[in-house]
Amino acid sequence: MTTSMQTPVQHLATATQMREMDRLTIEEVGIPGLQLMEYAGRGAASAVLNDPRLKGPIAVLCGAGNNGGDGYVVARLLAQAGYMVDVFLASHRGNIKGDAATNLECLSEADLVPIPIHDDIGPFRDRAPQYQTIIDALLGTGLKSEPRSPHKELIQLVNELDGVFVVAMDLPSGLSADSGQTLGVAMRCDRTFTFGMNKVGLVMQPGADYTGQVDVIPIGIPQEISDRFDYRHHVLSEELARSGITRRLATAHKGHFGHVLVLAGSEGKHGAAMLASLAALRVGAGLVTLASDADSCRLATAAFPELMTTVLSEDESVAGEQLTELLDAKTAVLAGPGWGVTERNRSLLHHLERLDRSLPLILDADALTLLSRQQDLFSPNERRPYSLVLTPHPGEAARLLGTSSAKIQAERLHSAATISERYGATTVLKGAGTLVNSTNGHRFICPFGNPGMATAGMGDVLSGALAGLSAQGMAPLQAVLSGVSLHALAGDLASSRLGQRGLLATDVIRQLPAVLRAWEQGRNLNDADYLP
Repeated sequence: MTTSMQTPVQHLATATQMREMDRLTIEEVGIPGLQLMEYAGRGAASAVLNDPRLKGPIAVLCGAGNNGGDGYVVARLLAQAGYMVDVFLASHRGNIKGDAATNLECLSEADLVPIPIHDDIGPFRDRAPQYQTIIDALLGTGLKSEPRSPHKELIQLVNELDGVFVVAMDLPSGLSADSGQTLGVAMRCDRTFTFGMNKVGLVMQPGADYTGQVDVIPIGIPQEISDRFDYRHHVLSEELARSGITRRLATAHKGHFGHVLVLAGSEGKHGAAMLASLAALRVGAGLVTLASDADSCRLATAAFPELMTTVLSEDESVAGEQLTELLDAKTAVLAGPGWGVTERNRSLLHHLERLDRSLPLILDADALTLLSRQQDLFSPNERRPYSLVLTPHPGEAARLLGTSSAKIQAERLHSAATISERYGATTVLKGAGTLVNSTNGHRFICPFGNPGMATAGMGDVLSGALAGLSAQGMAPLQAVLSGVSLHALAGDLASSRLGQRGLLATDVIRQLPAVLRAWEQGRNLNDADYLP
């Protein structure tokens, strides 16, 4: 999959796809599985030998499967490099088969005697504090349920150690390769060497918190094999995000950059309207009109004279007539931040559903709450002329799907996909590792952002940024991908300058132009020396 500008997309593989790639490489290309295992182990060993954190003595914890086989290769090469290495088996020798068994035999021939654990982890427990480095080769991508004994106890024991450098083979043991969820307990690692391709679970949260630095190790899978697969999960890379941002012509004027209509704000929530409106301006929208209550309009004009405002009537029919007039010449509409869950706004939402114009419509916050209370609104319709974007946080997503926030968080990929299918919309499921689910079923995981952004108003800034970019004529999905990354990177930039604690939504708004400047110059933010 590529964007309209042919920017390469960083694909993420599922466990099933990786298994099939291995099979095809072995059966059709003729590369033996033992050779793939050797490539994996050699690549990981070469990389870890260049890591200054590597110190001996080293413990290599190996399971019965191919993940353990990768560990045997690494153990052999680290020992050959002069390190003191102990190999611990988390399974009886008789359970180790195939290529893994062959590599275990190679260890014995090299006089590196593995210490079997069988069902007793006592030997490692006794020696654990002496190791400076631990290689996790216990459980691979095939894990579907909670680790059993002795793997579970080994994971818990390693997680309790202080000051040890922990390295995972393919993925941290106990982590789901397809969801990033911990299956009861998972190894906390400082570095992960994943083989062939990056995996969904290494980018999704909470998995990303367990991996440390992730390096993809090529293992000899030919391009013609990997190109056969229909990848539905992708990293939202900065290259992809900035591909829609171009320099402005010297002859440009405000009419070239769109006009956003913001339906937001109510008593006690005036700030949400101002944050969303200001964010739309800061990402480059030519004009922004805030349609709100009288106090929100007055405060917005006093604080930001660049905004235009219209006071919306509380009368449903009058407000509907106003909305019809306001939509004229607008190029994007945002509804919801601090809007209020009222009968008038429910009526206006119906009005928006009946739009017969081609423009982006972003629904956030209270608009999503209203939508959850009237599920027949915005049902999928191929004849819908406008592009619909929904931006729920987990609580709002739970209301849309009639479930709990905990369920949403445990099944983020599935939840976002279900919302997109139910409403025919691009879904932006906010939170750590914000997830974009497109209308054609592709999922983009944002690796940017930081915990300092978990504060009031950040969602309003995001929805305003999405509206502001959408108004400028970008392709609908590209505007969402660029906006999500822009918002997260502006948060990272603000955090690098101010720290995470006490970070404000307005701090993020101030950094939006700095990110855009780097992108307009064809540079990533990290390449532009903005971040430490």
